[in-house]
Amino acid sequence: MVNFKPVPPTNEYALLHEVLWPPTSIKPGGPAVPVGLALYIKTRAADLSIWTDVQGGDTDENEGDKGGDADAMDVHAPPWSAPEINYIDLSGHPAFRVRRPGDKYTPQNFIVRQEYIDFMVDAKEGGRFFLTGKSMGACYFLFHLLASGQSIFLITDEQHIFHFSEAGVTETEAHTILPGDGWLKAALDDSWVLIDFDLAKDWQPATWIQAAHGVVWTSSPKKDRMHRFTKQYSVVYAAVVVRRNRCFDDTGE
Repeated sequence: MVNFKPVPPTNEYALLHEVLWPPTSIKPGGPAVPVGLALYIKTRAADLSIWTDVQGGDTDENEGDKGGDADAMDVHAPPWSAPEINYIDLSGHPAFRVRRPGDKYTPQNFIVRQEYIDFMVDAKEGGRFFLTGKSMGACYFLFHLLASGQSIFLITDEQHIFHFSEAGVTETEAHTILPGDGWLKAALDDSWVLIDFDLAKDWQPATWIQAAHGVVWTSSPKKDRMHRFTKQYSVVYAAVVVRRNRCFDDTGE
């Protein structure tokens, strides 16, 4: 068996699991947003006066094959067109404040974009997906799957792999993964693999992910990377569907 070890109870992923993992199994065909996640989502009218860019986040300077967002918006444009914003108050619910290496700014709110919700509805049957749109989309997918009681393998760097299940959150080093491991094969059969890793130019996921129920890789739109992933892992859908998320600093309440 792969040597996954429990993360400390104070680990950010352990805290998130404690908040979102459902107390009972979730039946297929539920609402677009799992009930356990919807409890934390607020709605308010869009107000451009509270708009601010996320300092230290993704920039538009290196678009296309250089690593930026192909569909990145103007830095002064809001990330919504609807009259209302769905969001999670991070100051009131800090367990949702999942930090990434290199983050320099902690927003007070997480905007739940409609395309995040739509994608998870469309992808519920599984498959292989390459999405251009960085970490905020991946965070929502993690929230959604946890609240749905779905087993998840999360990859955010070259060294570590996290596993979310009913038992909690465990971690192992990537080099210890053996594709032929019986436990891993059984676990992957009903699991999702989320990959939110964009730094290493030539990095590709290991072949063991092929056995997973669903795989989502959020990345900048690098054509070579998308081509390799599409060819090697039989990607059934590769498109620009998730734009960069931005946050606002004050709910105005």
